[in-house]
Amino acid sequence: MPSEKEEALECLTQMPDDCTLEDMLYRLYVVQRIKRGLADSKAGHKKPHAEAMKEIREWLYRLHGPQAPSKT
Repeated sequence: MPSEKEEALECLTQMPDDCTLEDMLYRLYVVQRIKRGLADSKAGHKKPHAEAMKEIREWLYRLHGPQAPSKT
């Protein structure tokens, strides 16, 4: 199994040569968050779809008020 450093280097070598430092940091951040999410899911830390959608609707309501986007 490759080390985290090796995985990061592999991820960065796949990026275009003209990418910015911000692009690289963002890519590493996204990959790290995906890995963490997959590990949490594998460990049983997940929610049913309906519960997740309910939380998203509540969050959107708090963010946008009663004009929150509908479920279309």
